[in-house]
Amino acid sequence: MEALTSADVEETPFAVAVDNALGGLVDSLVETERVGARVAAWRVEQVDQIRRFTELNTPVTTSHGMRPWSQAATARRTVVSEVAAALRIPERSAETLVGESRMLVERLPLTMAGLSAGDFSFRHAKSIVAHAQSLPDELHGAFEAAVVPSASRLTVSKFDQKARQVRERMDASTIAEPHQKSLADRETFFEPARDGMGWDGVAAPLHVGDDRACRV
Repeated sequence: MEALTSADVEETPFAVAVDNALGGLVDSLVETERVGARVAAWRVEQVDQIRRFTELNTPVTTSHGMRPWSQAATARRTVVSEVAAALRIPERSAETLVGESRMLVERLPLTMAGLSAGDFSFRHAKSIVAHAQSLPDELHGAFEAAVVPSASRLTVSKFDQKARQVRERMDASTIAEPHQKSLADRETFFEPARDGMGWDGVAAPLHVGDDRACRV
């Protein structure tokens, strides 16, 4: 039997209407993602505005009899606590967001422009920041120019792989440095779950984690 092709199938008014309706729903989803990226860019700008304002206007305060903090340390703790409270996130997460926002605004204008236009997600922007942070300042522009065009057409995981490859080609010394830093940050953790259960985890070198999983 000869296979039917799309040309052999008569498109009824109902089928056309269904196809158009589905296309409209998908277009709405795409636009929602673009709006979400723009909102993320606004949040980045606002967080960095808070940082700059705090650094310029925070006085040094300390408890009686205690050694005072520096103005920079006082401002840093203030902005982190304010952002954490405003967004209802842990202070560690707020500290990361403050650092990422500063990097995007001050060092990565192409990434910030793409995020503001809704071309890619904040997760793509975070990947660019993470890789750029391990590069010398003078390479940030070239790194952005090489990776930003791919952010709008790749998934986050594939884009991160591409960004890593570009970073390593630009500066081979960055291949070992992230691993050494991660090695120093290795940890175990336990996260409570429902029904009297919990998750036991470890952040460790791959061969160690794999061996541990096999023994379990």
